[in-house]
Amino acid sequence: MATVTSSPAIPTEWKFPPPMTLAWKSPDFMPLMTRRPVFTFGVSKSKKRVRFDTVTTYVFPLTYGGSAIPRDQGPPIGLTQTHTREECQQIAEMPMTRRGRVRKFDHVDRMLLLQEAGGFTQKEVACMCFDAIAIRRSREETLAEDNDDVVDLQDLRMAKRPKTEFKIGRQ
Repeated sequence: MATVTSSPAIPTEWKFPPPMTLAWKSPDFMPLMTRRPVFTFGVSKSKKRVRFDTVTTYVFPLTYGGSAIPRDQGPPIGLTQTHTREECQQIAEMPMTRRGRVRKFDHVDRMLLLQEAGGFTQKEVACMCFDAIAIRRSREETLAEDNDDVVDLQDLRMAKRPKTEFKIGRQ
């Protein structure tokens, strides 16, 4: 006699609504930072490199002005706004030299440079020197005023406030 055993039925249909898959929740639509990283062990990426072939040098003549007034004496010198010459060279053809330092001129050299290279007269250079002296004096006065203001503020902070006594209770 054969015995029939009943086994629990495996559902072949969903009893509840199927889970929704929204397109915006799929990995393709998620930002890169929220995706799981893909690890590739043993695979090396090639390094990106930049190479330059040519160097362009712009040559500017000297003139009066510039962005700074010298601390000691004399007029400021600087570069003109437009270049007078442009040079292009291959890097392979250039000699490997160390980078030069910024050259500082004393006031006599600056005055001579303005006369020779800048084409200014002695009188014009003298006026430039007087302008530079006026600017230096103005800056010194401003610094002195600022230092006085700082001292005044420190005096105010350090000044003792009058003590007031409060008595609580019977007098």
